[in-house]
Amino acid sequence: DRGGFAEGYFGAEFVTLDGDAAVRIADYYEMPGVPGPARPTSVTASGAFQHKYAKSGLSAARMEEFKRRLETLMRTEKAYLRSDLTLPKLAVLVDCSVNHLSQVINSRFGMSFFEFLNQYRIEYAKELLGQQEIQHGAILNVAFAVGFNSNSAFYSAFRKSSGQTPAQYRRTLVKRAHRN
Repeated sequence: DRGGFAEGYFGAEFVTLDGDAAVRIADYYEMPGVPGPARPTSVTASGAFQHKYAKSGLSAARMEEFKRRLETLMRTEKAYLRSDLTLPKLAVLVDCSVNHLSQVINSRFGMSFFEFLNQYRIEYAKELLGQQEIQHGAILNVAFAVGFNSNSAFYSAFRKSSGQTPAQYRRTLVKRAHRN
C-alpha cells in the first residue's frame, strides 16, 4: 500500500544540525501527478526550539513539576540508595515517562541519569565516611550502603566527584579531627 497513491512517490528530508539540535529541516517530495515546489520546502528552528528536546511536548510547568517530585524522592525518600535503581524504575516513582524524566535530568540538572544518581550517592558516602564509627570500617561497606554494586564504580564516581579516592577523603577527615 502506498498510502492511497496509485503510483509511488519519492522524497527526502534534510536536517541541518548544530550539535544535537536540529536547526533546519528541509523536505523534498516528488509525487507523480501532484504539482510540487521546484526546490525543497524548509523550516528553520528558532528560539526555544533550537534545542535537543524541541519535539518532546513537555511544557515548562510539567518539567518543573517532575523536577520537584524527583528532588523530593531523592531528598526525603533517598531513592538513590536502591542499588537496583534504573531510569525506568525512577520514572515510575516520579510518575512520568522515561523520556520525560531523562529530559528533566538532562535539561534542569545538566547531567546524565548516572551522574545525577551518583551525585547523591557520593554526597551520602562523604557523610558516612565522616562518622566516627565508620572511619575504621571497610570502604566497600560504604560503597554498598550508598547504592553502588561494585567497588570500582564507587571509586571511579567518588574520584570524579571529589578529586580524591574515598580512602584519601577519609584520611583527610581523620587528620582534621586529630588537629581539633
